[in-house]
Amino acid sequence: MSPINEQVKKPIISARGLFKGFKMGSEVVVALRNINLDINPGEICCVFGASGSGKSTLLNMLAGMDPPSRGEVIVDGLKITSMGENELAAFRQRNIGFVFQSYNLMSTLTAVENVALPLTFRGVDKRSRESAAVSVLRAVGLGDRLSHYPAQMSGGQQQRTGIARAFVSKPKIIFADEPTGNLDTRTAGDIMRMMVGFTRKNNETLILVTHNPELASCADRIITLVDGEITSDKQTGHNLKEGIRQ
Repeated sequence: MSPINEQVKKPIISARGLFKGFKMGSEVVVALRNINLDINPGEICCVFGASGSGKSTLLNMLAGMDPPSRGEVIVDGLKITSMGENELAAFRQRNIGFVFQSYNLMSTLTAVENVALPLTFRGVDKRSRESAAVSVLRAVGLGDRLSHYPAQMSGGQQQRTGIARAFVSKPKIIFADEPTGNLDTRTAGDIMRMMVGFTRKNNETLILVTHNPELASCADRIITLVDGEITSDKQTGHNLKEGIRQ
């Protein structure tokens, strides 16, 4: 096999022996146990499970937001579990985008300003970052909401803004934690299609956490967690054209 093919097959995320426990009084509550996982570049991967299964804990560890009690996480060849907080923050700014269930928009900023924020942290000049923000907001159908504040937008519009913010800097990896949990079924389908569309267009990696099987079916791969353990890891064989049943 050629070196180029070897490089293509190298995982963008590798987790080995991840364990997470929380001490509650004299008891240790186990959130994750012995997680071993590889995620490939350009893959749309769903971490699926019921509430309390450990899926959000796993996502936070893969994103470097929460350290494991034991084990290691390697992202794009770098062991993020060995990084200090400042180094981790800089790494996330360069490589990672986030989409949250609660939108996490700044209430005092307009849609353009919210979306431009990641580029501000990268040192992009104001004119360039606002131009990029306007472009991606138009791409998510919010060309007429550029100067609106979060309180002036619906939940679906706020989540579209959140998607625009996550993708504006074209990060290598997008993490989405229950991104449609506060939305109706039809809007949820639109949001998922947008994320998949951006991911495919930019050849990025998307890691989605959800308990919704319809959203999970849009992924290339579904990893199921039960009580902090991977019980299933399978390719879906599905694609975006099949859509989400209403």
